[in-house]
Amino acid sequence: MTKTAKDVLLEPVLIVGFGVSGQAVAKKLYEQEVEFIVIDDNPQAKVIEVATSMGISVIQPRDKIEFDEIIKKVGSIVVGPGIPSHHPIFSTKGHEIMGEVELAWRISDVPTIAITGTNGKTTVTTLVTAMLQRSGFQAVAAGNIGTPFIKVANDNLDFIVLEVSSFQLFLTTTFKPVIGTWLNISPDHLDWHHTMQDYIQAKFNIWKAQDIQDLAIANFDDEIVRSKVELIKSKVVFFSTNPNNLGKSYCLDKGMIVNPNHQAIVEIDTLPRRLPHDLVNDLASIATAMEAGASLESCREVLTEFNGLSHRVEFLGSYHDVKYFNDSKATTPASVSAALKGFDSVVLIAGGKNKGLSLEPLLEEASRLRHVVAIGEASSELEKIFENICPVVTAHSMDEAVNLASCYAKAGDSILLSPGCTSYDWYGSYVERGNDFSRAVRAQIGKEK
Repeated sequence: MTKTAKDVLLEPVLIVGFGVSGQAVAKKLYEQEVEFIVIDDNPQAKVIEVATSMGISVIQPRDKIEFDEIIKKVGSIVVGPGIPSHHPIFSTKGHEIMGEVELAWRISDVPTIAITGTNGKTTVTTLVTAMLQRSGFQAVAAGNIGTPFIKVANDNLDFIVLEVSSFQLFLTTTFKPVIGTWLNISPDHLDWHHTMQDYIQAKFNIWKAQDIQDLAIANFDDEIVRSKVELIKSKVVFFSTNPNNLGKSYCLDKGMIVNPNHQAIVEIDTLPRRLPHDLVNDLASIATAMEAGASLESCREVLTEFNGLSHRVEFLGSYHDVKYFNDSKATTPASVSAALKGFDSVVLIAGGKNKGLSLEPLLEEASRLRHVVAIGEASSELEKIFENICPVVTAHSMDEAVNLASCYAKAGDSILLSPGCTSYDWYGSYVERGNDFSRAVRAQIGKEK
């Protein structure tokens, strides 16, 4: 018999934060006749509008006294992934605190495949879902990719393929996917997690509660991910780009992606996307999907048809033998380095609002850079890092950045927007930033013709 929220929560429930996850939780609790209260420290007009349409009152506590009075009235607490780690809710004693993913998992009887990592998780979630669907399974993508887990938790499905962020995993305790795929780890979100160890521990929650009947898919080439395998109870399957791991993992061999039994799955030259980071994503996707039961043929078909997602090293066009790529989703130095590995000579547009990370890892691929165009709040930091390493100039708008990059690029070069920072100085999201870059590129190419 399927559990309901009433079976796993103490009423009344406090929902902290009324963003996408909070709204989905509220709707599920209402459907299952669970009493709840909603608080939000800074409800925007759109949030108030949504709450009003749902007949819900959103309380904005005026002070600690009012906040404490609310806490005294509630049983369980469900916290949104966007709530900052310094929020007083995390100092609350005597209440179980969980996130939407933990709650959804407790009431769902659908097998869950979870995918996490600093980079690549949206792409891998998309590919795995497509591979399972092509193989005849009823599967949907949910979680950090867009649709809240709790919205599909009780649907009639074979699999829920869940993209999970470190914020979501931080708020899990018993979450136990049947397959948990950990792609990689590099410094990120240290303004929230405070230390790298805290960030790693949050990611580790994807495997922590698994047991011998579950499966962990691990990147053998990532030293931190590989080291955590020693601490888990579940079975382990690796993927690796290192031919030395042939026969021990899903791997690359003589221009092919092969499984641990040396069975060829797909020829690399047939893939529309085959930059180094693309192949890592492909290996992880194939390993996850095939271990879940997807057919080899379906995996091959999906990969040979996949042209990538928007804002992830997205090819925009070329002019005078210079190619333009939009990688606005790259908000960490590690993701920029991964993208640069696929190019020989690049004019890089980088910068934005740094989120507490060192940008020095960008120097790892400095030999590939012809010029750097710095944008946003991190411009001065980039100028300092690349001083005496590579020519760097600051632009004060995206149009100026594209114009300068086009002036510095030579035939055979690529112009790559791969910021390594968030967009929150000039833009409201990486999507808005990427769209503006695409617009500026179209304008630049049109101007040059």
